[in-house]
Amino acid sequence: MPPYAVPDQAPLVAQPIPGADVIPLSDLVDLARTSLDLPIALLLLDTPPAIIARGLAPEERPCPQVLAALAHGSTPCLIENARPALPGLPGIACYAAVPICVDGDVVGSFAVMDRVPRALPADLLERLDAFARLAAGLVRAAHVSDAMTREARERDAALARYKKMYDRSSSLAKIGVWECELATGAISWTDGVYDIFDLPRGAVIPRDHVLALYTDRSRAEMEAMRAKAIAEGDGFTLDVEIITSGGERRWVRLSADIECVDGKPVRIFGTKQDITLERQLMDRLRLLAECDPLTGIANRGVFESRLAEAAVAERGRNRLAALAIIDVDGFKQINDTFGHAAGDECLREMSRRLRLAFGEDALVARIGGDEFGVLAFGAAEEGRIAGLAARAIACLSQPFLWRNRRVAVSGSMGVTLAGGSVAPAQLFVQADRALYAAKEAGRNTYRLYDAKAHRLGPSGRRLTISAIRSG
Repeated sequence: MPPYAVPDQAPLVAQPIPGADVIPLSDLVDLARTSLDLPIALLLLDTPPAIIARGLAPEERPCPQVLAALAHGSTPCLIENARPALPGLPGIACYAAVPICVDGDVVGSFAVMDRVPRALPADLLERLDAFARLAAGLVRAAHVSDAMTREARERDAALARYKKMYDRSSSLAKIGVWECELATGAISWTDGVYDIFDLPRGAVIPRDHVLALYTDRSRAEMEAMRAKAIAEGDGFTLDVEIITSGGERRWVRLSADIECVDGKPVRIFGTKQDITLERQLMDRLRLLAECDPLTGIANRGVFESRLAEAAVAERGRNRLAALAIIDVDGFKQINDTFGHAAGDECLREMSRRLRLAFGEDALVARIGGDEFGVLAFGAAEEGRIAGLAARAIACLSQPFLWRNRRVAVSGSMGVTLAGGSVAPAQLFVQADRALYAAKEAGRNTYRLYDAKAHRLGPSGRRLTISAIRSG
């Protein structure tokens, strides 16, 4: 018999657990799946037989005895690559479970799973064990007598403790549970959801008032996915942006599922979790990855990516109009005369001036040491682009202040108009050739590249292709 395998048995049938409505075990399963960041969670009980699963369709659920047998013992079960080890669990590639013990007896197991092998954090079993202990408390409380005996009072005290643990877990995870009756639109929230929206706990909030707190884009996305979920009887997960009743912008991870009766959807329910901090951290990481750390503008990677995207755009504001390359004239001399700190300030000032000159409809990036690139979008009209280039050169030629001293600075620019079927790499070469021509013309000026043999420069002097570097 393969490792961990057990004889085939009939699947357990999900049955109601007396008293479980005090704190719904299904909510606990949802909370475990979200808090432990694994897509599948199950709670299995032997007496009375019950299985609560989140993240698996009914037809995907393995035989509960197979799962329960793994956790029945004095130690938890942790399998980071379960495919070769668990032939009895098709489709499950990562598995972790702990036993649920009541008064020293194993009565079931609490498990989380994934469809792909993955390394599990060292503290996962400890946190999963906390959920199992909470489930054990709920099971224990559900079977005590309703009579006002000492055991009943102890049960009430235990329920209060576990409810406090549940509330603390929800508060730490910034998560809450919600449901909405489809027939009436009536919504029910736990305290965590009220806190996310900055609304008074327990208040009756009409659904249209809640929708008004979503941003327009998030509201449209959520309503579309909600309608699709109701029509298909399937759940969804979506990150939405809200503006709380207190005016604070927050990001919320919305998870939803559909409850059907006689094949008809009657209720939609799920969890809401405040992920604002997570989004802020992601935005900071993205900023670090995409921005030049010295000047704060885009780096070369972003420049090349946007160039590739814009080169294939056919219309609108995303259509590339021109590509420009700018070098700071005499940058080495600034460094040698005033020091590298002055050179850094020069680069920051030049980037600021370029952004000001080209406006919001352009991407300005630092693509080398003292070299900048600009992608101008919109109409590829030569007069408009020439005007932008001339304005940029005028801005760049103004001195900047360094420790109360005026430092002379200027820039040279090569510009090529986009259009036709010119590849992004070739546009860069053309702008680079025009830049070389601007330097040959005495610097502190710009030149437009023309595939033909000549073009009039801004001073009226005729340029020839021989005056432009060949690559």
